[in-house]
Amino acid sequence: MTVQIVENWADMKGEVINSDPSKTAGDFITIEVKVNDVKDVKGHRNLLADRLGEVVQVNVPKSLWESLDIKQGATAVMRVRMSSSRKLFVHPEHLRAE
Repeated sequence: MTVQIVENWADMKGEVINSDPSKTAGDFITIEVKVNDVKDVKGHRNLLADRLGEVVQVNVPKSLWESLDIKQGATAVMRVRMSSSRKLFVHPEHLRAE
């Protein structure tokens, strides 16, 4: 059975706990983020609203992550979507440190 997921985005802010090369997605870094804030993105469903206070794993393109040089302990501000495999991916134009 195939599970379809609706188009979704959420603006999320949180503390970077850790970052490691993704075990499942070749050119990605998986970052662990303690979610401090989640907001709706107008026109899209927010599938992360219930993740406030949790630690989540977000996949970030490796080249983007390296270009931003975000360190452990920094606050990351990002737009995130959930894929059909329930993995989280950052929007490549919406990631920065605060």
